[in-house]
Amino acid sequence: MVIFAALAEFERHLIMERTYTELAAARGGKGGRPGLSAEKIPAIRTIAANGHGPAEVCKVLGIGRSTFYKHTRGNRVG
Repeated sequence: MVIFAALAEFERHLIMERTYTELAAARGGKGGRPGLSAEKIPAIRTIAANGHGPAEVCKVLGIGRSTFYKHTRGNRVG
């Protein structure tokens, strides 16, 4: 029984290693969602400070509401 458990663990390790290698190759070495560009962060605050609501800002910049609120947290916006 111990031998089978050791073989199963070894096989699981090989599968995990191959999966991580293939994912890294498919994504160009990066994982996760793409981040927000450096130009959009000040634009979010500027547009919102000019009296535009969250829906308008999100539509103009092509971002989600959660991203809007993440970058305007603590600031009094519309």
